[in-house]
Amino acid sequence: QHCFSRSIELDGTFPDAWANLGLLYAERGAQVACDLALDGLTQVADTPLMWICRGLILETKSSVMSQSHDSDFLKAADAYRAALQVSNHPSALLGLALTCRRLGIDSETSYVGPGEKYTEAAKAMAMTESMVNMDLYQSQTGGSNVGSTVVKGLLAIEESIKRAGLAGVELFQDGKQNLLRAKKTFAMLRSEKPDDEMISCDLALKSTYPDDCMPFS
Repeated sequence: QHCFSRSIELDGTFPDAWANLGLLYAERGAQVACDLALDGLTQVADTPLMWICRGLILETKSSVMSQSHDSDFLKAADAYRAALQVSNHPSALLGLALTCRRLGIDSETSYVGPGEKYTEAAKAMAMTESMVNMDLYQSQTGGSNVGSTVVKGLLAIEESIKRAGLAGVELFQDGKQNLLRAKKTFAMLRSEKPDDEMISCDLALKSTYPDDCMPFS
């Protein structure tokens, strides 16, 4: 924080210093300080990091203030979309994929329309947008993020449940392959670090699936 602040003192037009300071505050949940840093960034550059920071701060706010949960996630998704209009930044793709998944699964009140069918259609669109952006993120990053590979696998399996016939089976198999790939990568990482520094991927997945539906079995 001191280094970024000092950099801004020396050159207030250096966008990377403003952006990194904003990200630092966003990660700490310091909303007021983050907003001030982002306002400073807005004055010197049009960068996707400004909108990514705003998305992060809105996600943090939604976890603290449950009353505005859906509203904040909708605003966070819009912030990531705004970032993508500036640049196809991988962090914006990942942020939009994850917020859309949350909206598609958890949302109960955020969509206003003529009845339940509209709400269900909006949730389905959110899940589709999540899958598309996760695919783009994976394509950009080469699938190096284990967590995103797990989420991609879960998205495919969740979608397979809604589809009948061969399409559903193929989606399930695709999801299973992604989970297996994540497990293999995780095992490689775990072999390079002490066990007490790693969280078991198996335990996380077993908490999601019944024993007889584990994709690794």
